[in-house]
Amino acid sequence: MAETCRSLYWLISEDKIGRDIMWLDDDHDLTIKFKWGLKNAFELLLLERVNITKENYGCMKLEEQSRYYGETIINKNQIFFKIKSSIETYIPEESISLAQKMAEELMINHQSRRDVETLHLKMNAIVSNVHYYLNV
Repeated sequence: MAETCRSLYWLISEDKIGRDIMWLDDDHDLTIKFKWGLKNAFELLLLERVNITKENYGCMKLEEQSRYYGETIINKNQIFFKIKSSIETYIPEESISLAQKMAEELMINHQSRRDVETLHLKMNAIVSNVHYYLNV
């Protein structure tokens, strides 16, 4: 046994042990705009009156990370979301469904984010051509 251990030590002592690691900056943009002509159609639910679009580069990074054969690490263990919204007012009861739809679009529960510790949310709400920023 001792001879085997010495032989193994001799074989691997000069070898460098490497790892394949992908560092991922996890940041995403989401835009919420009213569909054409439906801004004041209050008889419809808010989710039926808006288009929620996301930038593809964030999704492409997550897809690339999912296919990567090595280890992936989210840079600084934090996620950045920037949400641009033109919604001025809505019924408070609709806020939960809107938040759920945004979480779905941003893939908050993606398996690569299970160890993330910090979520940065920047919301830019456009009201009467004035920009308000909310940092959480």
